[in-house]
Amino acid sequence: LTLSQDVPAGTPLELGQPVNVNLSVTDADANVVQCASGVVMVDVTAPVLMCPGELVIRVNSRLRGEVPDMLTVVQLSDNCQAVSMPTLSQTIPADALLPIGVFSLEVTAVDGSGNSTQCMLTLRVEPSRDPETPD
Repeated sequence: LTLSQDVPAGTPLELGQPVNVNLSVTDADANVVQCASGVVMVDVTAPVLMCPGELVIRVNSRLRGEVPDMLTVVQLSDNCQAVSMPTLSQTIPADALLPIGVFSLEVTAVDGSGNSTQCMLTLRVEPSRDPETPD
């Protein structure tokens, strides 16, 4: 038997674009059977997201610590980021003011196909160090 297809294996496909593939099987007597199939490449792989483990924030004069924009700190990669970059969000908004304490912040990445992943980090809001007191 000889198998063939009109779209060669390994041909790059565009995400979400249907492609018709014609398949043929020929036997030793030259009998041919053909069929067609539609192929659509889909992205089912979630982005990869890495957060720092813990971040220490010092309080301001009002005894509040300002939450940084963690979306600029996390490491992000996605198998289809050439098509569209994943969108990022964080559960405690940047510039929010927190009292002294320990808080969990979650960062979420969602790619153009709706695949998502999260990472968690700890925000530790501590009193400012007294410049007169050595570490």
